[in-house]
Amino acid sequence: MNISLLKLFLIILKINTITFGGGYTIVPVLRDEFVNRRKLIEDRQMIDLITIAQSSPGALAINSSLLIGYKLKNIKGAFVSALAGAIPCIIIISIVSILYSKIKDNEFIKIVLESMSGAISAVLISTAISLMKISYKNNKAIAIFIFLLMIIMFKIMKLGTIYCLIAAAIIGILKFRKEYK
Repeated sequence: MNISLLKLFLIILKINTITFGGGYTIVPVLRDEFVNRRKLIEDRQMIDLITIAQSSPGALAINSSLLIGYKLKNIKGAFVSALAGAIPCIIIISIVSILYSKIKDNEFIKIVLESMSGAISAVLISTAISLMKISYKNNKAIAIFIFLLMIIMFKIMKLGTIYCLIAAAIIGILKFRKEYK
């Protein structure tokens, strides 16, 4: 892909530094940067990367960064992007942990944090709807089938969530294995 490792590092570093509110708030920013603005990744591929990042252990923001880096620049891109995603987290968490104990009882801080949670909720809902529209548009039959399968497995057969996730993963692998060979 047409992006240097340094540029990739700086973009991921910037995005992870300025995006607050957990992993899902970074998704629209990553999508806007790599799909809409730079056109380095197709929308469908971004959804797939976010889905994999979400189902992998660890922080969604770092997993997403790592997978985007891998998609664009293979192993070196994955390493550079994961590092760029982790650096802001480490620095910010260190600073916040030092400062929070000193300011946690301040009324202004409480109001600011409560206000941020409302805005973050709106971003999360918007992102979920946007991703759902793209995914559902391309795979209506699969989405409906998996939804019905989950109801049957979870509610009627009383199987645990893990079995539902395994079934959905198997269906996804069977459906999309040709696209990713």
